[in-house]
Amino acid sequence: MSKEDIIGSAELERVLDSLMNALSPAAQRKLLMQVGRNLAAINRWRIKSQIQPDGTPFAPRKIRERSGIRDRFQIKNVFAAMEAHGNSAGISKLADRLKNYHAMHGRKNLRDKISGGGSIRKKLKHKAMFTKLRSIQNLKARLIEGGVQVGFGKGGLVAAIHHLGLNKKIPARELLGITPADEQMIENLIYEQFHKLLDG
Repeated sequence: MSKEDIIGSAELERVLDSLMNALSPAAQRKLLMQVGRNLAAINRWRIKSQIQPDGTPFAPRKIRERSGIRDRFQIKNVFAAMEAHGNSAGISKLADRLKNYHAMHGRKNLRDKISGGGSIRKKLKHKAMFTKLRSIQNLKARLIEGGVQVGFGKGGLVAAIHHLGLNKKIPARELLGITPADEQMIENLIYEQFHKLLDG
């Protein structure tokens, strides 16, 4: 997912190159993974907070109104219309589905489903987005030739669609990024490692 690689500024890369050359290959790999894990953790926190790297909030979730049966009187009308058209098989099928849903989820959830799911929509509207994408298993760092990469695993395609706004119906929500504060954190890690090398 090259488009979502975290790439630092030219100044940060210059500092990184000059100091990394003084470290052994093993120390370089260890430092790069530490940097990558820190960046992954920072970006996971931002996604959890529903904010983009520049501090602006994600575009809100668009909740589509559900069409369908609105109340118990309408469901009676649906059954009556199906009966009038001689659709006995459809009546049995719908009745079985409602009965099974009631048995599995209870009366209140069945009422929400019949009425278009008002309370369900309300809960969905306030639910945080990208909970699976920001998991430790999904958003993580890995070593690549000459550096470290922070990105998504199985959810890479979904992340790219949202991150880059590839779908006209989905607003762009920047999921990964690197801020001046992140760059400072990286520089601090590098200098800390460099000082350890000098003290040793």
